[in-house]
Amino acid sequence: MKRYRRQVTLAWLSVFFSGALVQLSPQLVRFALDYGLKPTYETIDGVRKFTGLAGNESLLVYASLAVVAAALGRGLTQFGQTYLGESLGQKISYDIRNDVYDHIQRMSYAYHDQVENGQIMSRTTQDVENIRMFFAQALFRIVYIAVLIVVSVIFMF
Repeated sequence: MKRYRRQVTLAWLSVFFSGALVQLSPQLVRFALDYGLKPTYETIDGVRKFTGLAGNESLLVYASLAVVAAALGRGLTQFGQTYLGESLGQKISYDIRNDVYDHIQRMSYAYHDQVENGQIMSRTTQDVENIRMFFAQALFRIVYIAVLIVVSVIFMF
């Protein structure tokens, strides 16, 4: 993993910003409604009734542009997260395959007489593929979900 420090750092940043931007969009919509439209109410006979809008039109336009910008940013960061995760998974699995191949080549002839080559290939292929899938999808997805939960709790209060 030390070889890929830059790529791992970019992937973690993509995960964090993607989670934050997903949670930012509803807050921007809330801001647009509360301040851009600014609905007014009047209480008549104990009943609160909607009477009109007293918002700022330019603020509503800027809030709408911010929602679009957040959606574009979210798309870019999610693309970065997926691309970097898959790329990292492929590179790590390539290194592992080479290391396993080198190790198998150094094994004694007696070992190769006892174990079937197909058995070695099957186990190696499946294990390396599982490692690749973990780095490509699972690891970053787990952190993404954790970021979503933390940011959601922060925005609740």
